[in-house]
Amino acid sequence: MIVVIQSSPDRQSRAGRIEKKTGQPVLFVADPTRAHNDEGVYHARPDALSNYCIPWRELVASYNAHPRNNPLGLLPAHELYREEIYTQLVEQLGAERVFILSPGWGLIKSSFLTPDYDITFDANAEPYRRRKTTDNYADFCMLPRHSDEKLYFFGDGDCLSLFCKLTETHRGTRIVFHPEASPPEAPGCELRPVESDGQTGWHRDCAKAFLSAPSETPPKEVRQSASQTSNVEAWLRGLHGLSGASSVPTGGGPEPSAAAVRNTIRGAQGHLAAYRRLMQLLPKVDITKDEEVQQRFTAFHRISHRSPAWHTTYFRRLEVAKVIGAEFADVLDELWEETGRYEPAFASRLVATVDPSKPVWDRLNLTRTGLRAPAYGDPDKLNKAWEVYRQMREWYSAYLESPSGQRLVALFDEEAPEFRDIDVLKKVEFALLPAGHVSDILEPTGTPDATASQSA
Repeated sequence: MIVVIQSSPDRQSRAGRIEKKTGQPVLFVADPTRAHNDEGVYHARPDALSNYCIPWRELVASYNAHPRNNPLGLLPAHELYREEIYTQLVEQLGAERVFILSPGWGLIKSSFLTPDYDITFDANAEPYRRRKTTDNYADFCMLPRHSDEKLYFFGDGDCLSLFCKLTETHRGTRIVFHPEASPPEAPGCELRPVESDGQTGWHRDCAKAFLSAPSETPPKEVRQSASQTSNVEAWLRGLHGLSGASSVPTGGGPEPSAAAVRNTIRGAQGHLAAYRRLMQLLPKVDITKDEEVQQRFTAFHRISHRSPAWHTTYFRRLEVAKVIGAEFADVLDELWEETGRYEPAFASRLVATVDPSKPVWDRLNLTRTGLRAPAYGDPDKLNKAWEVYRQMREWYSAYLESPSGQRLVALFDEEAPEFRDIDVLKKVEFALLPAGHVSDILEPTGTPDATASQSA
């Protein structure tokens, strides 16, 4: 489930601003020519050319890619507005499940560092603030392209129209709430009438009611307890024909001893250090230009036998992903379209770089989860790879919440306290390596792609 809520005109007074080269703060508006003459403030449209020779929108995206401790004090989108509902949604559903529809920026992640702006669809607003439906905006759409999750939208008017436009290719059901007495035009969406007086802000009240409805979205505590039922443990055991609550589904065999896991973690210390250092460097550089970090990345992930053009495409996609995120299906498709190569292993590594909570596609993870990679000659391999990766993620999600997974993470933290800061999924990937096979986590195998050239 993904929730999208339209923004509010009531922004925090502490909202940070992008600056010109001169240090002058920028306030983004719909029509700068009609803006008030605020001393010391420069007015600009998001898509106008900045004095950095790129559009302001691209500058904001670049800032998100390299925030460097966020010196301008930009707020995440869900903190930019005064109303509590935005933060409440994030607290209960998680930042990755909440998006905000902004007249200034489009459909953005709740975590997106958003500069102060004063743009609205309100027809009664002052002309400099009012975005017209005929205005040309290069709106962000940060939804995962191949997601089939339900979208719940809380908003109305021109924001609803923009939502419909930006999500028209979404594969899942789009659910739009609206005041009972006034059903809107929302082609392709499922309409849900709600009791409301239709006054300004009704959608925020509706979102609050939505959070309190267990049938629609159970509170976090309920979701967590449900995921830890015996059904999950039974499913994990059933994948590999294991028995007993203490079994861990790794390689179809019994749970490794604590001593074996400790030895594995000790043997992985060098790789763990290299991994953490790489992850520390990536947010600080433009990897399309930094050859040293490129070399670190290719060495760590064993990317070899690829052309310079392939590397250019790959690192460009990685740099973009640092801003807008990345979904496995999208990256897999794009690498296929742009390079003619089927790259599930390296697609997963790009995704796991920007989101370490997602697994990598390799021989061990495929074996561990009981999944089979589609044959390279299968004409439907892209679709089948998406499904395999989805199941791999589900497996890890369930395993990490199981008693076995929690015990393993605790053992990792005990043996390697200096690496407590890495994501729990990476801890499991390292800890479950067979003895003497530490390097296997870096080997992108599982399909013929890993060892042979596979052109279209």
